[in-house]
Amino acid sequence: MMMNTAYRGTGGTVTPGTVTPGTWTPGTRTPGTVTPGTVTPGNLTPGFHTPITLTNKKYYDIMAASTASTVAIDNKIEQAMDLVKSHLMFAVREEVEVLKEKITELMERISQLEYENTVLRQYATQEALQQIQQPRHSSNT
Repeated sequence: MMMNTAYRGTGGTVTPGTVTPGTWTPGTRTPGTVTPGTVTPGNLTPGFHTPITLTNKKYYDIMAASTASTVAIDNKIEQAMDLVKSHLMFAVREEVEVLKEKITELMERISQLEYENTVLRQYATQEALQQIQQPRHSSNT
């Protein structure tokens, strides 16, 4: 059950749903407490707005500027990341082209060496072929 009681203090009145500036007489209501259906100083009541005072306006202006600044910074970061991404993609594509050319050259070299190997094996002596088939010891170790 909700009571429509007005609380009086020196210099102001609080009726459920309204707030009037003023001070409170000790013992009538404790500032900052919540009783369902009542409004007391120090509380934000759902459905009611806090009046915008000069102090609150400065806070809201700072918050709005901060939010706008954050959005601007986020946009600049996103643009920088896009620029880095495009540069990296360009560098990767360029490197891929170089590697494709190198692979083509190496495949041609392999093909040439295989052909030379086949011809040389046809005319090599049996002794030379046996030397080729023995494991070779590398001098790099």
